[in-house]
Amino acid sequence: MGYKKKNKWFKGIYNKVMIKIKRLLPLLILSFMVSCNNDNSKSVTTDTEHEIEESVANEKGKMPSWDGTFALTDFYSTNSKLDRLATSIYNTLDEDTRAAQLIMPAMSKNDFALPPSQIKKLFKNKKIGGVLCLRGTTSFFKKHLKALNKLAERNDILPIMSSCDGEPALIHYKLKDQGKMVPANAQNTIADVKTEAAKVRSLMEQIGLNINFAPLADNDKNKAIIGNRSFGSSLGDISPKAIAFVNTHQQNNKVAVLKHFPGHGSVKGDSHKKLVEIRGRMTEVATFNDIIKKSKPLGVMVGHIAVVGNKKYNTNDQPASLSRKIVTDLLKNQLNFKGIVFTDAMNMGGVASFKNASYRSLQAGSDVIVMPLHPEKLHARIKKEIQTQSAMSKQLKESIKKIIKLKLCLGILSSD
Repeated sequence: MGYKKKNKWFKGIYNKVMIKIKRLLPLLILSFMVSCNNDNSKSVTTDTEHEIEESVANEKGKMPSWDGTFALTDFYSTNSKLDRLATSIYNTLDEDTRAAQLIMPAMSKNDFALPPSQIKKLFKNKKIGGVLCLRGTTSFFKKHLKALNKLAERNDILPIMSSCDGEPALIHYKLKDQGKMVPANAQNTIADVKTEAAKVRSLMEQIGLNINFAPLADNDKNKAIIGNRSFGSSLGDISPKAIAFVNTHQQNNKVAVLKHFPGHGSVKGDSHKKLVEIRGRMTEVATFNDIIKKSKPLGVMVGHIAVVGNKKYNTNDQPASLSRKIVTDLLKNQLNFKGIVFTDAMNMGGVASFKNASYRSLQAGSDVIVMPLHPEKLHARIKKEIQTQSAMSKQLKESIKKIIKLKLCLGILSSD
């Protein structure tokens, strides 16, 4: 299954634009002839030319030309064409589709998540823009992602963005038809890391997945939940290998997501079960910072980890995923991360008991809410907010545009 899928929605816009251009073509030719007879050699900008420019704009924004050659490397580059196109696409979308881009529930064969039928219903009704393929088989996920893509084509819906928990240590739990891979702590060399990362990437290609919630930047001190999933105990152990993992994915059109910010290795306990704490200095942030600077991962996942005893970044007994100090002030501003901020699963014990947690995570600065407890309620809240002129509305709109931009860079959106 290729990434440049036919998209009726995009074609409809293109055809309308071409009709308007053809109607105005005689006026353009006449304008050109007049300018040629002008003794002044400088080019003449006429009202007709402005009219043509306006005709290429949809009712809310301008649609720039596009040759379909964007790549993941364009996401962080200064590319005015990409930025203009993402804004233009945003302007064509209805508010349901806009709000949907920030919501990513999980799909599973028989447990832990929503069944395919419910995912398809949410997607058709423009309530979600992404899906996490949590537990199943390669054939199961391939079949249902193909069905979701066909659903998008038939109903003129922005194509879905798909993800997985593709850590080598966990892959046989997530994909039941796959054997064990070499876990991170047994990948002794960079070559080993690249080999295992390439295996995961190949599976993603086979299934049709876009995003991998891996690698970990956490150290291995927390044996309860991190352990063999980590590359080691220090920045020197972890960073070079995590960078190799990220590059193996992103150089081959797969998004890598660094996790679990601001660090799950130096805490006690499991955030799947309860809220865990970093006490005092956040020692693992330096590792995240090094990997972000050197490999430019397109995603970072924020964990459900409280920070206590830290004067500047104390989260007041709240998870980091709900803290603007952590998500916006530290990750986005101090570490200058400009990619997509994903939450860890919002049904986990470390966050599920907090009221309105999913929306509060958006307020903190997250871009995509993974596995919200109530996706439709979250959608309604986002939709209501983006209709206002508030600062939060502006923030949400920027998050939505980032998702559109990533879909363009992945080749999910195509004019073919």
